[in-house]
Amino acid sequence: MHMARLQVIKSVDILRANTNIRDAHRAQLIWLKKLDKIRIENLDPLGKLGYRFNRAYDDYNQLFLKYLGIGILEALERPHMNRPLRMLDDGAGEGLLLKVMKEKLAIKGIEIETTGIGLARCPKLEANADFAYAKDALFYIPQNKQDLIVSLHGALFFMAPQLAEISAMKYAYSLDRGGIAVLCLDIPNGKDREGEFAQKFNSEGFDATAHFHIAFGMILIIKKH
Repeated sequence: MHMARLQVIKSVDILRANTNIRDAHRAQLIWLKKLDKIRIENLDPLGKLGYRFNRAYDDYNQLFLKYLGIGILEALERPHMNRPLRMLDDGAGEGLLLKVMKEKLAIKGIEIETTGIGLARCPKLEANADFAYAKDALFYIPQNKQDLIVSLHGALFFMAPQLAEISAMKYAYSLDRGGIAVLCLDIPNGKDREGEFAQKFNSEGFDATAHFHIAFGMILIIKKH
């Protein structure tokens, strides 16, 4: 976890210092592949657990269980909903989380509309998400209210803190009633600012809590009642 945190900080510095987003993204991918290989070898040396495919779903599910007390599926499900559920993944990569969510909910007979945000166009994301957005997430505004918004190491994490806070507020206002957002941001001195940061959203009428995590930075949980 400590190594992951250091590598993330390194990538943030690259992205902030480099005006060429493509070069910065390419540099970021290099350490991500190295880190991913190390994690896979440590967790599943024989490759039997399918860790690479399920990584996003499993990681999010663990976060939801720890900070919300329920799994990610339970957080998204809404009884008596007269429309499909809506979920947005900021930093969706190839859209594996969205694909797994859609498959698991389909087993329960629940329909879901998914939106995936990536830094660059990705055919796999386009195939796995109902709508794929491949531009700067800072300027993206969801067309419909969302029931669940997630961002593990998405665009918010790599933005300057002030921009990340603005984008987090944008996502908070994009939630439908009963909606939940779980966002990870890289906030300086985050360990000492949990209450202060959450209060900014509570003062806007949301139910927000913030938790510092060594690998994911500031984990911001926002609920709209």
